[in-house]
Amino acid sequence: MALSNFLYNIIIAPIELVIEFVFSFYNAKIGIAGIMGAIVAVSLAVNFLALPLYNIADSLQEKERNIQMGLSKWVKHIKKNFKGDERFMMLQAYYRENGYHPLYALRSSLSILIEIPFFIAAYQFLSHSTSLQGVGFVFLHDLGAPDALVKI
Repeated sequence: MALSNFLYNIIIAPIELVIEFVFSFYNAKIGIAGIMGAIVAVSLAVNFLALPLYNIADSLQEKERNIQMGLSKWVKHIKKNFKGDERFMMLQAYYRENGYHPLYALRSSLSILIEIPFFIAAYQFLSHSTSLQGVGFVFLHDLGAPDALVKI
């Protein structure tokens, strides 16, 4: 439990503070009619904050694609001609020769993993925000109320 609190305080709490600051700043400037503007401002701020991380993730994904394209010819050949343990051993040896590990393929999912702390921080802030209570938008009558579209 202490590790989860530590990770929350290090990763998610600072993001939540930025979200709270941006939301409060725009909500104070625009007023109650501007809550939707404040939510849009929060969305833009989070995107601008995450942009350098996305750029890093995209460069890692590009690197991974290039490596896999370079290895794909022999990987296809090995998968076509070998079965079972022999295939596994051949692929493992081929990857080792080329300085590659199959876990490197997880680099392609890095951009979605970057988004998770931002989603958690936004949810934490917006779900506990009292300024959204009683405010409606289009077909949503109360943004502060729990979701009533789908009931479980």
